[in-house]
Amino acid sequence: MASTYRRVRYRGMDLLSGQVRPVCFVRVSTPWQGLGVRVVCVALAGTVGAIGMLGYRRDGMAAPFAASGSGLVPGASLAGSILLGLTVHLAWMAVWSLVFAALAQRVRRPPAALVAVAVAGMAFVFSTIVGGGVAGPAATLPTAARAVVHIVLAVSLVIGLRLAPRG
Repeated sequence: MASTYRRVRYRGMDLLSGQVRPVCFVRVSTPWQGLGVRVVCVALAGTVGAIGMLGYRRDGMAAPFAASGSGLVPGASLAGSILLGLTVHLAWMAVWSLVFAALAQRVRRPPAALVAVAVAGMAFVFSTIVGGGVAGPAATLPTAARAVVHIVLAVSLVIGLRLAPRG
């Protein structure tokens, strides 16, 4: 019985039907858009938590989101400016996560951690240059707190890539 099993497995046959099945070992990669959606969820969770924690230490958990929203629409209510700030943050995390997913899929040589640090560095420079409500709630924070948020972004990008199922 054991030799028959080895012989059947060696030929690449299906044990139940006894037919030879074609086998292909070509790597099939996940499209970067689908990978980016999975990474966005992890990056958004990490950065919203970091911004909320840093805001809690200053004026309240929603203060950075409210500052970002009121920077875009000065006459908005508190709830409206918080929601607008959260929406702007979601949009920027989606952009940076999709950039990371595209680079991580196309560039195989550097490890994903280096690509994540590069993308987080680009996001940090962008939030420093643009500032205000357009760059999101992270831009309303002081420079050290903004650096912490972008370090969390880099870690979240790598974790999101590791947690996303591969094709």
